Amino acid sequence: MARFALALILLTGCGLVSKDFEIDQDFQAGGGVPPFTGSFDSTKLTGQLSADVSKISSITLKEARIEATDGKDLSFVSGATISISASNNILPTALLAKLAAPAPAGATSVELAVTGRELKPYLQANGSVSAGIDYNPTPVTARTLKLVLTLHGSLF
Repeated sequence: MARFALALILLTGCGLVSKDFEIDQDFQAGGGVPPFTGSFDSTKLTGQLSADVSKISSITLKEARIEATDGKDLSFVSGATISISASNNILPTALLAKLAAPAPAGATSVELAVTGRELKPYLQANGSVSAGIDYNPTPVTARTLKLVLTLHGSLF
């Protein structure tokens, strides 16, 4: 029993039991392209924990943010939502995060308010996370932005 407890302490200290990790996606805003819509499939969402979703005990969206990769103002970002859905539609689509207020003038990144919903049932159903970002006004010149998701997962 003492060895098990020691092993558990060592695993926890090494970050193997519970871990925060980021995934991101670059996208273009403005320059004639429509507002951003994109998705992250389940393998990208769980890849840093385990390729086998059944080995994951919990996974949640901890933080979500939009960043300007060019370091310029993001005040044109007027709305953003992130949701999850299961491919077989046995689970209802669920909101994971939403932009609470438009980005303030001068901001180079903006945080979304997250719900903390458990993602595992959706990922077991081969689900995907979808994001939509709106602009007002839409930038005339193309801008490169990045959507960054911080996930928290546990293996047991």
